[in-house]
Amino acid sequence: GCSRVDRKLDHRSLRAEWLVTHGTPVENAPAEAIRQFGPLDESRARLLDAAHERERQMHRTEFLDALRQDVAFAFRTLGRQKGWTAIAVFTLALGIGATTAVFSVVNSVLLHPVPYPDAERIALIYQQPSEGNNTGIQVRITPSARVIRAWRDGAHAFEDIEPYAKTDMTVQLSDGGVEMRAARILPGFVRFAGQPVVAGHLFTDDELRTRAHVVMLGESVWRNQYGASADVIGKTIELEDGPYAIIGVLPRALQLPGYSPKQPELWLPLDLTDDRAGYESVGRLRAGADRGAAMRELDSIAVRSSGGKGRMQFATLVVAPADAVAFRESLLMLAGAVVLVLLVACANVAHLLLARSMTRRQELAIRAALGAGRGRLLRQLLTESLLLASAGCAGGVSLASLGLRALVAIRPNQLSEIGAAELDATTLTIAVALSVVTAVVFGVMGAVQSSRHATHQALKAGAASTSSSAHHGRLRSTLVVSEMALSTMLLVGATLLMRTVGNLMSTDPGFDPVGLYAMPVNLPGALYATPAVQGAFRDELLARARALSGVRAVAIASVAPATGRAFTIGALQAEGQPLPPAGVTSFIDQNAIGPNYFAVSGMRLVQGTTFTDTTAAAAQVVVNEGLAHRFFAGHSALGKRVRVVFNGQGDWYTVVGVVHNASTGGLGAATDGDMLYFPARAGAGPSLLVRASPGTSPIANLRGIVHSIDPRLPPPDVTSIESAMLASI
Repeated sequence: GCSRVDRKLDHRSLRAEWLVTHGTPVENAPAEAIRQFGPLDESRARLLDAAHERERQMHRTEFLDALRQDVAFAFRTLGRQKGWTAIAVFTLALGIGATTAVFSVVNSVLLHPVPYPDAERIALIYQQPSEGNNTGIQVRITPSARVIRAWRDGAHAFEDIEPYAKTDMTVQLSDGGVEMRAARILPGFVRFAGQPVVAGHLFTDDELRTRAHVVMLGESVWRNQYGASADVIGKTIELEDGPYAIIGVLPRALQLPGYSPKQPELWLPLDLTDDRAGYESVGRLRAGADRGAAMRELDSIAVRSSGGKGRMQFATLVVAPADAVAFRESLLMLAGAVVLVLLVACANVAHLLLARSMTRRQELAIRAALGAGRGRLLRQLLTESLLLASAGCAGGVSLASLGLRALVAIRPNQLSEIGAAELDATTLTIAVALSVVTAVVFGVMGAVQSSRHATHQALKAGAASTSSSAHHGRLRSTLVVSEMALSTMLLVGATLLMRTVGNLMSTDPGFDPVGLYAMPVNLPGALYATPAVQGAFRDELLARARALSGVRAVAIASVAPATGRAFTIGALQAEGQPLPPAGVTSFIDQNAIGPNYFAVSGMRLVQGTTFTDTTAAAAQVVVNEGLAHRFFAGHSALGKRVRVVFNGQGDWYTVVGVVHNASTGGLGAATDGDMLYFPARAGAGPSLLVRASPGTSPIANLRGIVHSIDPRLPPPDVTSIESAMLASI
């Protein structure tokens, strides 16, 4: 190319001669010829660029034409082997679908657990006992308002610290009382979460200082109850303790840290001046801040806020939101299992491709004999692999979507975090990346296997060299062993898991959950402020429940089995034993129950009786067998006294009965943990326990009696204890 250009550029000499014959002086002719032709270097560069561009266009056209031929040929080849193609695509789709579905949960719950700006620096802030934690688990305590104020004023490791509290409130709407989730926050929380105000304004300093009755609606309530009207600002809404003025609307995307089946629908101002209250807190670490150093700084501030006197009872605990997920280890185990499923699928497809490459040896040898190079054959095989992987990816994403919906639909309430999982851009990118990697690996594998055979050997009918057969045998054996090893790991794990679940389901829970129902009732303090009013409601509730058709017996309790947990913090001490060391802390389960609670639930009294005197002065308690054995082994627990000691103090209670151990926390909970049963007295928030006749379901009738007693109260949820026990595993 360059020599031709140079010869063309030598025409300047001819132009100079032509100029001389037309009257140009000889000494000026070369310069004039150069001027007319232009600078030599620039002309050469333009001509070379034009030549290179023509070559690039020609190569691009040839590549696209060859690619079109490869794709068309791949479709014809795969179409002729419909069964093989369907099996390969379906195998890939299963592996990619399972992996993508579970990664969607991992991505939403563990990798992106909070929808806040700079989410990687978000941390939940708790306190924990500095010594004496005998619970066997990590105890997390919400810090007091005094400590939070000191942190907000003096912490340098955090850009911001925002306290919050959540509760359920009864709201009076046009169609009666409705229970809504409410959150109490400071105005800075909205900016901290990076969300705009939809309408109105945030709480002002004056409203916080005067504890004004103002509320901001969640976007869902604003749209569903008020038709998204801008006139809602300034109107009032009736809450438990009176009317509240609506001052604004916050977006649906504004969420509290952590996960809950119910997100806040009402946002109220938080009173950070009440030192008797404790609040959950979330903070954003400064860029580059060390979490350990941040905890030490908060510890120092907390000690100074208390005057620096005495020992530090509580140490700060700074936790990443993903680490606070209760089933984090189980989710990671599941993610590892589906990775094994994907590897098994890849090994299966690799085996299919290996077998297929053996049948295509002659075809590829003929193409090589006709002039196709290794690069051309590799591109053809890669094209076929990409088509397979693309189809597998499409099928996998479809299966992932269905699987994810199934996971969300069947999740129990204890795993509410899964409800936030979705197939987002990150998840789809992972699925596409898996498909591309799979295609390249499979394509290269097929090309390498096919290229091992010499053309003249492959063209011989039935030819198969000993070395080639031996190599294929070794590779096939490796794939088979790998598939069997991975599948065995999955099968053993699944078998052990099913065996564990089976054992849990066959375990005696210590009571009879069949035909047992629980209905918790929230009595707002503003409406039921005195024990007399609360007691009257409880008596009326019991009377109406007993009168329902299909109801055999009813009882009252603060917490029904498998629906929650009530506990106190401290250390158990039996009379005559030394005082527990200062700072010793443990969770001690307790329940406030009616006299017939054990008969209704099916729990068996081992010794003694239920309460004979429910007054506070009698101070009677029923304990479980586990507690009696630990403190009174070899002796009767009846008549003995026990107490829960916290900071060296606690009231004594006399044991009047011992009840059989029961898994009231669910089938996976320990049955012999310490348990105290106290007499139920008038209190806000009883749970009604109902024993129904066989074959009947009192759920609909139970929901109606609360509204019939007090129309201001929302219809409560009714839980089947049998279903709750199954959901616990």
